[in-house]
Amino acid sequence: MAIFQDTVAVLEARRTNVDIFNAIFTEATAVMTELDLEVALPRLSKRQKNRPNPPAETPYEYYSWTVYYPILDAIITDLKDRFKPQIRNALELNYLIPANIMQSFSSQFLVTVLSQYGALVSALEKVEDSKVVQLTEQKLKGEIEVWRQKWMSAKLKNVKLPKTAMDALAECDPECYPNVHHLLQILVTLPVSVASAERTFSTLRRLKTWLRSRMGEERQTGLALLNIHRDIVVDTENIINRFASSGKRNLDFVL
Repeated sequence: MAIFQDTVAVLEARRTNVDIFNAIFTEATAVMTELDLEVALPRLSKRQKNRPNPPAETPYEYYSWTVYYPILDAIITDLKDRFKPQIRNALELNYLIPANIMQSFSSQFLVTVLSQYGALVSALEKVEDSKVVQLTEQKLKGEIEVWRQKWMSAKLKNVKLPKTAMDALAECDPECYPNVHHLLQILVTLPVSVASAERTFSTLRRLKTWLRSRMGEERQTGLALLNIHRDIVVDTENIINRFASSGKRNLDFVL
């Protein structure tokens, strides 16, 4: 979370530092001059509805008010919205993953957990469900200690420790560790609040163009997955062999 705070601080400092925009505007002006373009104000009207219409007297003022500051404000607002205090606190649950708890567990960690998750504990206690275990400080502290000891013993036996929240949740018995199980469930569901799903629509918009209007569903799905999961290395030799072994794909025309 220190990276988030440092990033927001830098962006806010850029917003108040006039010299930064001066440098940007000077560089943009030089590029436009090389291209024989004039840096001028767009046509303004008294009642503009479809674009910003500030009462600017110079191009410097106009572009600072309509481009520079709005972009910075949008980025800062989006970061603060995505990393709200409750979300930042919930991300601390990464310490409950066995691979992390082995590296960073200390007496201070228990204090941090109990102080950070007061809101989560209160929220779970208010749920009207008989199956929901009442989280208390003593129960949570005891379960975390037993949960850590479980993986310390597993490490001595050279057992592979879970490195993801999903793997940790699968290894967590809700009967033995009910409170830790609930906290891991919260950690697992945190990615639901991000915009990864919305980004897939942007991918489809780039793929399904008017030039590819007859693209089939199978081909479109394959191209979309390749674009979304571009970090996965594709074995081209394996793909060629699969196409080669699939048989003849050309059609015989009867004349």
